[in-house]
Amino acid sequence: MRANRRKRKSWLARAAERLQERASSFTASVAVRARRWMSARCARVPRQLRVCETVSLGERRVLALVECREQTMLLAAAGNSVMLLSRLESRRDQEPVSPAEGSRMQLQ
Repeated sequence: MRANRRKRKSWLARAAERLQERASSFTASVAVRARRWMSARCARVPRQLRVCETVSLGERRVLALVECREQTMLLAAAGNSVMLLSRLESRRDQEPVSPAEGSRMQLQ
């Protein structure tokens, strides 16, 4: 009877080892695929649209400062509508600004 128990333990131990090997193999393949996916994703063309800042005005209303290529725009969004409030001067066109005036942008 003791010989039977030893066989069972060794059988269970072998089964556990095989299961552990399969799990580690699966984990390694998932890691490889995730690395490939991330490297392909990072190699994409950089985005041209960037939301610089948003301000919530309450009740699903938002002001957003958005850069698209070299243009900066002030947008208002409410519910399911978006409106262009103003196109702002390009930062390259402006003279250097002092830190005190750095937060202000003049409207065209």
